[in-house]
Amino acid sequence: MAGFASWANSIIRLNRRERTDKLGRLENYIHNSSLQKPEYKAASEMLLKRIRKRIRREQSLYRKRELIVFIFLCLLLFISLSVILFTVKI
Repeated sequence: MAGFASWANSIIRLNRRERTDKLGRLENYIHNSSLQKPEYKAASEMLLKRIRKRIRREQSLYRKRELIVFIFLCLLLFISLSVILFTVKI
């Protein structure tokens, strides 16, 4: 998830960056296409929604796993303590 989150954050950050006017973007595209350099493309709203949705889904899965592990460890601790207390005769 770390690689995807990093990629998603960079896209969101680039999308928030102040964009140049339409003519400036056209000039950059013409300049970049002639020199074979990568061009900056703004992320669409659909892509941003998909990224946010996937991040939320992965975070909720992580929280669920964390909760399951916590409950399992608590039960294990409770069972082991109860076994120790009931088997040891004072």
